[in-house]
Amino acid sequence: MAYSLLPGSTARRLAGEATDQAECEGKEGRRREREDEGEMELDFCEEGVSHANRRLLTFLKATRRGKIQKVVREIYLRDDLPCGIAGCCLCYDPSDETERKGLLSIDERILLLDTNVALRQLDFLQEDPCINNCLLLSSVLSEVRRRNLQTYSALLALCRQSADSSSGTRKPGVGASSRGDRESDRAEKRFTTFANDVFRATFVDREEEETLEARDRRSLFAAARWFSDHLLAAGAALGLDASHLGRVTILTDEKKRKIEAEQRGLEALTLREFVEEMRARYPTAGEKLAQLEDEEEDEPAVAGGEGALGQRRTEGTAKRRKTAFYDAHLREEEITRQLKTGKLLKGKLRMAPTCSWRGVVLLSGGREVKIRGKKNLNRAVEGDVVAVELLARADQLKSEKEQTEEREEERREPSAKSPEEAETRVINEKAVAAGNFMRESEQDIQEIEDDARVFPTAEMTDDELGPEDADDEEMEGKVVGIIRKNAREFCGTIRPFDNPFRTETATSGLPTEVVFIPADPRIPNIILKTRQYEQLLNKRIVAVIDSWDRFSRNPRGHWTEILGEFGSAEAEANVILREQGVVSRDFSLASLRCLPANTWTFADMSEEDRKGRLDLRHVCVCSVDPPGCKDIDDALSLEVLENGNYRVGVHIADVTYFLKEGTALDEEASERCTTVYLVERRTDMLPSLLTTDLCSLVGNQDRLAFSVLWEMTPEGDIVSSSFHKTFIHSRAALTYAEAQNMIDDPNDKSELAENLRRLLAISKVIRRKRTEAGALQLASPDVQIIRDTLKDNRDDKTQPPVKPTETRRGDITSEKNENGEKGERAKECYAEEVVQEEASDIALYQARETNRMVEDFMLLANTTVAEKIVSYFPSASLLRRHPDPKEKQLEALKELLKSRGIENFEFSSSKRLAASLNAVAKAAPELDFLVRILTTRCMNQAVYFSSGDILSNAHSAKQSLTAALSSSSSSVDISPYFHHYGLAAPLYTHFTSPIRRYADVVVHRMLAAAIGIAEVPRVCRNKQQLSQQCELLNVKHRNAQIAGRNSVQYHVYMYFKNKGAKEAVGTVTKVKKNGAMVYVHKYGLEGVVFFNEREYSFDADKQHLVNRSSGETVQIFDALLVRIEAEQSNDFRPSVAMKLIRKATDQERA
Repeated sequence: MAYSLLPGSTARRLAGEATDQAECEGKEGRRREREDEGEMELDFCEEGVSHANRRLLTFLKATRRGKIQKVVREIYLRDDLPCGIAGCCLCYDPSDETERKGLLSIDERILLLDTNVALRQLDFLQEDPCINNCLLLSSVLSEVRRRNLQTYSALLALCRQSADSSSGTRKPGVGASSRGDRESDRAEKRFTTFANDVFRATFVDREEEETLEARDRRSLFAAARWFSDHLLAAGAALGLDASHLGRVTILTDEKKRKIEAEQRGLEALTLREFVEEMRARYPTAGEKLAQLEDEEEDEPAVAGGEGALGQRRTEGTAKRRKTAFYDAHLREEEITRQLKTGKLLKGKLRMAPTCSWRGVVLLSGGREVKIRGKKNLNRAVEGDVVAVELLARADQLKSEKEQTEEREEERREPSAKSPEEAETRVINEKAVAAGNFMRESEQDIQEIEDDARVFPTAEMTDDELGPEDADDEEMEGKVVGIIRKNAREFCGTIRPFDNPFRTETATSGLPTEVVFIPADPRIPNIILKTRQYEQLLNKRIVAVIDSWDRFSRNPRGHWTEILGEFGSAEAEANVILREQGVVSRDFSLASLRCLPANTWTFADMSEEDRKGRLDLRHVCVCSVDPPGCKDIDDALSLEVLENGNYRVGVHIADVTYFLKEGTALDEEASERCTTVYLVERRTDMLPSLLTTDLCSLVGNQDRLAFSVLWEMTPEGDIVSSSFHKTFIHSRAALTYAEAQNMIDDPNDKSELAENLRRLLAISKVIRRKRTEAGALQLASPDVQIIRDTLKDNRDDKTQPPVKPTETRRGDITSEKNENGEKGERAKECYAEEVVQEEASDIALYQARETNRMVEDFMLLANTTVAEKIVSYFPSASLLRRHPDPKEKQLEALKELLKSRGIENFEFSSSKRLAASLNAVAKAAPELDFLVRILTTRCMNQAVYFSSGDILSNAHSAKQSLTAALSSSSSSVDISPYFHHYGLAAPLYTHFTSPIRRYADVVVHRMLAAAIGIAEVPRVCRNKQQLSQQCELLNVKHRNAQIAGRNSVQYHVYMYFKNKGAKEAVGTVTKVKKNGAMVYVHKYGLEGVVFFNEREYSFDADKQHLVNRSSGETVQIFDALLVRIEAEQSNDFRPSVAMKLIRKATDQERA
């Protein structure tokens, strides 16, 4: 084959352009995916125009909206692209010391990856040391980019890291490494790219009616042929014979692709063959290899001497079809067709909180389709976007029966299996020995699948519905196809073997299939294959699902990472963060470069910035926060004016002065969205230089703030409001307890104490007005973790011991350092702060008046800012709304209260609901807190939204809305669109916590533009970007809440594990067929108390359990004496269990 590769500046320039293009594609890829998500290239080529160096490629592209676009690409073929092999004198000039000499070793095997390997084996490529010296063709990368942008970006990053780590270390003439030091170089990955689509010798024209896959395959073969010939020529030019050169090998995961390559005279290996070759050198090779579905076995037998074997395969395939546990998924085109006709419905699958065999598919418009049983779920998992087919009523009853059978089956131990099952096991084993239908190692797979059904998640069950109990509006269906998989990692633990023989096999280093039990009970158990059983045992690990075929009850996957020892606080915290998708890595160097110097002072500000600020350093300002709080983002002030009115100020840390829009740090903060507080760990949204130093409104320090100022009468009436960028000087950083003590001390006549008393009085007026408007005073069982220090010696990333937690109402916070900001500023900017401490006690958190005082002023600031930004950006404001509650649940609560003699529980509006709750407090004070908790659970989640999204669905009202906004705030009536139900506020947003919430950062920028001191932020000019940011904020906010609750639950478990079981009185909040939900006020805990169904019967009409022998009843609001203890079942999900002792006496209840 003739070729011409010229070294010199042209090659360097083209290589640089390719690198720049790859970087741009990596940065802009996510934006392009958002703008044109779902775009797909059709399998169609209209024409091609060929000249000597020029090609025109024309094809059609279909967008998600169904539009067809014609795309014409012009390609110029080159002869001067370097090959990427280190020391190749045909491509590089040995005399040019400044020229990059390539990356691949000439004396090692060069691996050409096909598309499927690059697309499906990312963990293997990134982490397995056995694979190296790899070449990624541009044709392969283009297809990967079209199918999975995230994988494409990861592969580009891998190539960039390889280039960066090897820069300046390769020696020309002898390859990337000599044989003597190759082992050390193995630690460094050598991956590079080659633009075969624009190189004349490897360019492949697409033939008429040829598929894209076939064209890419021919392109791969052409590149492999050219590289093989080029390697020999380069070796000859260097004086090396063939025995000292590597070989060019195509790496694929399909046997038929290997056969096709070999038929063309090329060397090829399947992944498994390659791993087995490398096993002698790397004993753990293949640990991260994805377990993909086997190729179809229903192909005809290969002619020529395989008649008997082909016959057995055919029989085996037919028999396997009959034993398939799941139905086959519909093809993509069939799903699309039936969705258009309305025969199928599309939605996202959400599983029940405590099991993996039932859930609901959320459809557009708020509708739901119930899915019951594994067969109806049909291999879909939590978060998948699925196509569902509705079931007839007879099929629904059948699915309920199957669900009950599956639950009972999972509760049986292996030893309790029926003789028929044991006989089936023997038959299957004999079939394997005879070479019949079961594939290789099917015996082990079957045993693992049986084991995977042993451990259920305990849950209260509902009554089995009969035809007369059916809800006409309730839909039930089955999954017939998965439109988009929820590709994510899962944390969990592998289950140890009970069989000594299996344990001995697993510890011998042989590949063993084990059961991975996810920490999330909504996810089914996963079958992993590993040679490191001993290293993984009793560890928290991360795994991914690779495939799930019809013949396996459980999915298959591979593990990717070890998080720590099972049961350790660090490992469990890592599990919580990973499960909720919390970004916990350290901040990137690009982000840290955006920070000011750690010696920054006001003197470093420009004269223009200083003149634009209102100087309030003479005003008495203070902050009130939990003890040990370091990231203080709000402070309060009060001044007495000459006319007798007050000037009240809420001062918020001016984060946006340091966090500029569009910078790398801003991008990373927009990805993290929120600071996440666990009991022992805080994962920051921003680096510590900002969160705990420059932006934190600590005592006795000058700080920058964004202030909301009101002129108020002593009676709390607002006269006017204004917004300013300010300088402030906090007189003190108080805790809630310290502020309360100052207020309560009659001898304290200081200015600060007097101001706190005035602020408290005004806050009560504000709260009363809000309550009169219909604001709800709800409750939640916030658990306070009180801990003892276990470890005082801490590294640079940890902080000193902390005091007990105190939280603001409605917020989740963590224990933080009580020390002030004295001493030298931290030099490092880590993303986390960690303390190792043990729970010494737990209790229900009690709020003080100062908690509510701060809350009242923060709510007032948020509503005032919301009105301002909406008046300036009516269709591009970031707001927060709280939808109306779930009427069905409130109706059920009304019936429960009626059974206790409490009538007239109304909830037609928030004002009526608030009045009803107050009436309950008067009629039954002992139920007040509990009823408010139950009411809270009837509420919908408050969400961030873009005002433009709501207005786009209300075109008819847009003009009247805009007109209303132009008038005075008192006349604004937009409750149908932006109303916050719980606060009874027509407009609401988040402004007061920019250190820990990115939503507040965006609102700060909007407010600055609204008052004319800054440009309009970019996000206001791009409604789609604002909508997407709001969606991400909602997800991250929700995940942070779940992470905080899960952390509390784990530490509650550790408390009872270390301190032993405790007895306490709890109140029944729900009754089901086999148990009752019980709330224990002393600890702020809620759990399930299970009842033996042989001893208790369930009366569905009266909603109570009856003891069959004594006739004693258990109903909602009854008091039970329960035993609370730590329980660690075989599913590796630590929890706290409640067990019934007896009904509580009146004395115990009091």
